[in-house]
Amino acid sequence: MSRGAKRCGIMLAVVVAFAAGLAGTVKAQQANEQKILDAFKKGVTLYQTGEYAAAKEAFGQVLAMEPDSQAALKMHDMAELSELFSMESNAQLKGEAHRLLDLMTRAARERKRAIPDVAQVTKDFQSPELTVHVSARIKLIGHGPYAVPYVVPLLTLKAPDQQAIVARAESLLVALQRDSALPLAQVLLGTDDTLLKARVAAVLGQIGDVRAVPALLSVREDPKSLPDLKDAAARALTAITGKTPEELGTAVQQYVTLGNAYFVEDKVKVGYTYGLTGDIWEWKPSGANLTQKIAYEEVPNYLYYQRMATEVALEGLALAPGNGDLEALLAAGLVREMALCEYFKSSGDTGLSQDLADKVRKDAAIRATALEVEAPIVLRMLQTPVAAQALEMVLSVGDAPASLFVVKAIEDKLTAEGPGALDMESATALVVATDSGDKDVRYSAAITLVEASPTGEFVPAEPVMKVMSAALKAAAARNALVIMDNFQMRNSLVTLLRSLGVETTESDVLGAQVSYVLSIQPSVDIIFLAGNGPDAKFAQVMMALKKDTRTKSAPLYVVVDPAAPAPDMSKYEGIEGVLKPDDLRQEKLQPVLQEKVFAKKRSAFTEEEQAVVLRAARAVGRVDPLNTTYPLDLLEPSLIAALTGYSEEVTAAVVANLAAFGGEAGVEPLSKIAAGNGSLNLKAAALRAMAAVMKRAGVRATESVVGVLKAALASKDQPLRQAAAEAISAAGLPPGDALSLLRKEGLGEQ
Repeated sequence: MSRGAKRCGIMLAVVVAFAAGLAGTVKAQQANEQKILDAFKKGVTLYQTGEYAAAKEAFGQVLAMEPDSQAALKMHDMAELSELFSMESNAQLKGEAHRLLDLMTRAARERKRAIPDVAQVTKDFQSPELTVHVSARIKLIGHGPYAVPYVVPLLTLKAPDQQAIVARAESLLVALQRDSALPLAQVLLGTDDTLLKARVAAVLGQIGDVRAVPALLSVREDPKSLPDLKDAAARALTAITGKTPEELGTAVQQYVTLGNAYFVEDKVKVGYTYGLTGDIWEWKPSGANLTQKIAYEEVPNYLYYQRMATEVALEGLALAPGNGDLEALLAAGLVREMALCEYFKSSGDTGLSQDLADKVRKDAAIRATALEVEAPIVLRMLQTPVAAQALEMVLSVGDAPASLFVVKAIEDKLTAEGPGALDMESATALVVATDSGDKDVRYSAAITLVEASPTGEFVPAEPVMKVMSAALKAAAARNALVIMDNFQMRNSLVTLLRSLGVETTESDVLGAQVSYVLSIQPSVDIIFLAGNGPDAKFAQVMMALKKDTRTKSAPLYVVVDPAAPAPDMSKYEGIEGVLKPDDLRQEKLQPVLQEKVFAKKRSAFTEEEQAVVLRAARAVGRVDPLNTTYPLDLLEPSLIAALTGYSEEVTAAVVANLAAFGGEAGVEPLSKIAAGNGSLNLKAAALRAMAAVMKRAGVRATESVVGVLKAALASKDQPLRQAAAEAISAAGLPPGDALSLLRKEGLGEQ
């Protein structure tokens, strides 16, 4: 006995045992089901006596009557395989049989989309000649899911003499396993042919892919489905999940579950993508025939899971319009698609050839243009609590660009809805966002909360104020990025930089670590990079720095130990200077910092930082200090730091904040604004803020502050003189001194 035949014998024992269970069930059923049992027994007897062709025909009859019979399908395939093995003993057929068996053992799926001469291959698949049929079957299997549109029409055959072909089609579709599940699910949902639906449901049950569960439940719940079709769907669901349809819940619930699995990219559940693209299968009613109705769209693999999440959401929404879970899934998936396309349309690190990378970027740009229209429209249509649910979804997967987009969309919705629009669900999602690993998301969420809830309702007041304070402080700070593996050298440099007034962020010399650190760094004004080590590692870090907006224009100093191996720095552009470890001392670095950091404007993110500070200051300006739970005093140090370095618009907003709730620490900084080169209105506002602070805090003006007030009183500009007079009256000076100052400038008698 050949090895293949022996294997078939082992399988037979297993299947016959399974058939015994089938018989026990069937005996309790009606006459038609007795025919199924009789045909199955006949097939087993014929198989055991070696009459494989006749056995195959008998099992085909069973499948025609009971398409979801796993026992019949297994026996049908075994009979066909055994028939092929038996050919090896025939000298005339041995060569052909050997060739086909070899093909079967080597048939790794090429998964080529186009099937050459597909009409002939499909015809051969139906041939009564076993070798012709098997050869065509192998070719079709080699094309994976792309064979499905050509095989499905065979499931519509009804004539008694065509049922062997139907059995072959079912066998091939089951053999394709997960490859055929998604195209078949689209057929199940799209076709109006009840017989085809029932046979597809049976095949899906035998494949056992959970991705078919929502479609099967949808068919079972459809009031237009006939009882036999509902029963077929129920059997398939039980075969796939081991549960009854009632235990599985509704189709809508299963659409939510499946869509979420795609969204979080649970590849164990929803499968993997191979190569550069994935396929989105769909039913096209406009197709000229059944084959053309089963279509697919090829999408980049980076986009596949989010695109599938949105497609699943849309299928579910067709059943349950207005379902919040599915609407949130749709919005979250679309925004993530958009964020991914935005990244890939400008990414220079694709790992592909230049030509292919250019194609990826071009395709991403086209897709991004469409998604930039679709995503905002969907978000605008959602109720705010549903948009908040979408925010929590994108936050849960750590997608910072998508999270920021949804936060801003929620802000727009709350602004449009007006005071009191903030609900508990939205507040909860925004609070979660304030703990994001990305600083832009944190800051935007905190600002949105303060704008929407100036009283602090629904908001953990102190944590939100800490985030607001960080936003204001980070914008005003000067930041260095230190990338070194040498722990001792790195700590020494960090200590020195901080003593010289420069904040630091540290990273190991790893491209991925650098990228992560940059995601939480608001800006970078100067970079110190260790230069010793492998060329590849150094090149990877340099590429990461040149890609990021915050670092590509920042001055870069490489620290190289001459006694250790290092890359050739002349090969790299953008290096400001090369330092030795001995150069990392105050007398050497202080001039560098003065020239490259303190004497220059902020980094590439200056305008964006300025916008954040302005938004934060304006949001705080809406808060009534006497009617809020926010501890506004936490903001004072950051507001004082933000008084300088930005536009007058920002300074004016900060001055207004200090006037409303600032303390003694703000008087001196405000006096510098009053004595500075700003506009008359800004100076007058600073003087009035000083007056408000000194009056509220009950503090006495210092000598330097009094000097500023005197200079303002001597001004020729009446608004400035009047504001200075208000400040003098609140400066805590003895009444006689204050009156003397005012009279000297001609204000005391007014």
